[in-house]
Amino acid sequence: MFPVHSWEFFVMAHEAWDAMYRACSDAKESIDLEQFIFYNDTIGGKFGALMIRKAREGKRVRLLVDTVGSFPFVSSTLLNEMREAGVEISYFNYIKPWKISRIKYWLFRDHRKLLIVDKKIAFMGGVGIGDKLGPWRDTQFSIEGPVVAECVEAFEHVWTTNEQDKFVPFKKPRFVSGGFMLVPHAPHFRQRHIRNTYIDALRSARRYAYITTPYFAPDRRLFRVMRLAARRGVDVRLLVPEKGDPAFMDKIADAQFGKALRSKIKIYKYTSRMMHAKTIAIDDDWASVGSCNLDDSSLFFNYEITLISVQAKFVETVKRQFEDDILMSHEYTYDEWKKRSWFQIFLEFYYLYMWRTVFWILKKIFYF
Repeated sequence: MFPVHSWEFFVMAHEAWDAMYRACSDAKESIDLEQFIFYNDTIGGKFGALMIRKAREGKRVRLLVDTVGSFPFVSSTLLNEMREAGVEISYFNYIKPWKISRIKYWLFRDHRKLLIVDKKIAFMGGVGIGDKLGPWRDTQFSIEGPVVAECVEAFEHVWTTNEQDKFVPFKKPRFVSGGFMLVPHAPHFRQRHIRNTYIDALRSARRYAYITTPYFAPDRRLFRVMRLAARRGVDVRLLVPEKGDPAFMDKIADAQFGKALRSKIKIYKYTSRMMHAKTIAIDDDWASVGSCNLDDSSLFFNYEITLISVQAKFVETVKRQFEDDILMSHEYTYDEWKKRSWFQIFLEFYYLYMWRTVFWILKKIFYF
């Protein structure tokens, strides 16, 4: 029924890098890379050298990096070498201390991870470019087919927005032939498409919802929708890292787990390594893979991107990955949650209070 797309999944950052590098090496016309994290280290230098070579061959090579996430690269000599070779480089929301009144330069970040080669194949997911990320369990995929045109449009949109310093709203996400929908997301009025898509999908869930996120600090509305789904009998399972990066995000998540567990949400902590995937699978007929975390930062203040699929084989792959990860996880029970020390409880609710207070103020400033 859906013959027009082909894809491949990668479940470790270093596996995704290998595939991305091969695709870039074979580029005949263009390479467009958008990254929150691009470091000037071994893997960043490897990609940088490749982009230099392809630019000197006459290919159009563009790199869009977030100024905060990729700060070590933005202040490196590699950047100058790439520019001299003809690589077009744009820093997203370059922080300008003399424009303190323009708070968007400080707050709105480009958290997307998107690679497009020759406008024919796209890579997307949670994988950044930095040696530290290599051992992490992450989910990335490559895809070919009609939805790649949507990826090209999404890249061009943010590239132009950044260059012109003027935001133009994304069009409303829509499914293309083949059962895929690209959902771009921006910190602007009626542009938080990923959050709204997640809420609608969870409200429609009837059998199960398997959610993987490295950071769990959702806003009250999204968290409530998750709890209501579990209460009406949906098998809601949440997979998070046992030890996250940064560690204080674990405290914020733990503070909310009591309410989740009382609502019959099952919680699993991944024990093998750092879990950085951002995926959701629902009822065998809906799945999401992208860059968006379940926290206020991603859901309200970042540019994010995710791919939604109703293609059965794609959904099955996301579901199977979740089930495999569960085998390397510890189920966190309500009894365990109640046995936390008073010091642990204090830290959890301190961080949660600070997190919610900061984002409550920011939402009021931006009329969210």
